[in-house]
Amino acid sequence: FDRHIDLSKSQTVPKMIYQILESLLSTTPSYNNFFSLCSHPAISPYTNHLLYKSGILELREDYHHVTVLNRISLKPGTLEPISVLLKSAPKTAIGTEFFLLGYGNINFGWNKAKLAPNLHLVLTIQNVGKQMIMLEPGESIGLAHWQDSFPYPHSLFMGRVEERSAGSVFTPSHFSYTQLGTHLHQSSQMSTPLHQSSQMSTHLHQSSKMR
Repeated sequence: FDRHIDLSKSQTVPKMIYQILESLLSTTPSYNNFFSLCSHPAISPYTNHLLYKSGILELREDYHHVTVLNRISLKPGTLEPISVLLKSAPKTAIGTEFFLLGYGNINFGWNKAKLAPNLHLVLTIQNVGKQMIMLEPGESIGLAHWQDSFPYPHSLFMGRVEERSAGSVFTPSHFSYTQLGTHLHQSSQMSTPLHQSSQMSTHLHQSSKMR
């Protein structure tokens, strides 16, 4: 390389390392001449355990995204036959029937389909919403799994909100609005003698003045 490297300036270090790599390879680094041979994703049993325990199915190895191959427009309520791709499915899963779960307003006409040698699934989809849906190539529209099991995690926060909203309305079991009407009627009857006695006392007072 035959060049002086100043590591005190951190902003120039990545550029210098890349230039050193180009010098060693005598060309621009690529997947074939460098990354496939000298790099790999981080492997951490602890991290993998946390991801698995999270309950996020998209992060598990045995759940696969169902992706669209072509652009599709779905009108509300219509069924459309399509071919989708399970890109992350292994070759050993060819011929296996996969169960399907659609995202949002997309329902699959068949809840399972057999994986073809090109990792495609042939099935029908339906737009159960009220607006047209435009699907682009490579867009994920659901999940596929070899068992009919999609246990998404339940939000503890939403559970607390539901409990709080359910307990905020208080209705005593011994109370009825019929009883309330009865009490009001009795109160009005009890107030009548008091009103009559006040009128009588006013009349007597006026009579005494006239005398």
